[in-house]
Amino acid sequence: MELINTRIDHRLLSTLCERVGIAFEVGLDPYRVFERESESRRFHYSKRMRSVAKHVRGGESLSEAIRAQGNYFPDHFADMIEGGEATGRLDRVLDRSADYYAQSAEYRAAFKSSILWPLLQLVLAVVVIGGLIYLPEAIVAGEENDASRDLLGLGLVGWAGLKTYMIYVAVTSAIVFAFVWLVRNGYLGFLADIAARIPVVGGMVRVFPEARFVQTFSLGVDAGLNATSAATLAFQSAGTPMYERQALPVNKRLLAGGE
Repeated sequence: MELINTRIDHRLLSTLCERVGIAFEVGLDPYRVFERESESRRFHYSKRMRSVAKHVRGGESLSEAIRAQGNYFPDHFADMIEGGEATGRLDRVLDRSADYYAQSAEYRAAFKSSILWPLLQLVLAVVVIGGLIYLPEAIVAGEENDASRDLLGLGLVGWAGLKTYMIYVAVTSAIVFAFVWLVRNGYLGFLADIAARIPVVGGMVRVFPEARFVQTFSLGVDAGLNATSAATLAFQSAGTPMYERQALPVNKRLLAGGE
């Protein structure tokens, strides 16, 4: 699982933000905080926490230590930490981030629950199709020709047909798995930009970057960032080129005195 889940789970990140925020409020040393987190039994999590502690002990800021973990943390998480460090309200940012990631984890859990039954139906359909390919030849072997045994009209019959079918299923599953992995780890952000322009579908796709934009902007303002800094972080956190292109013109207008 460690090879698959290269990003921290949102529920785990929420708990981390809560614990670290409380530790900072009472004045604990950041190095000791993350060194304690590294004692977790989760191998990948423990490794990353130990790395954060090492970077902090070496004199780097917490935001720099988080960025050093590559793709393990969400992209805009380090930006929010940097904003909290710049304004001296890091504990407040961590507190708000804990609520945000807890809510995000709940939404993801609800989504997974909603697709569990359709996925089960899909698996059953794959098994049934495999049975319709293999069983006719196994049951009536030697009595009828191959054409009469091809119940699905796919040209796949018996054990040979089942092996071909299994290869198709395996290749398709690998492609879907790779796509989900790339999306989960933030490598296909440009696809959201393309999908957002498609009628009907675009409205649903835009909900996610809009939510990230609003949440990050709110956190930035609450942390004491000025309007331009908060807007820059918000546009970056949206994670799509559509939003990132708006950062420069919006900041120019803000600096010119616009609302």
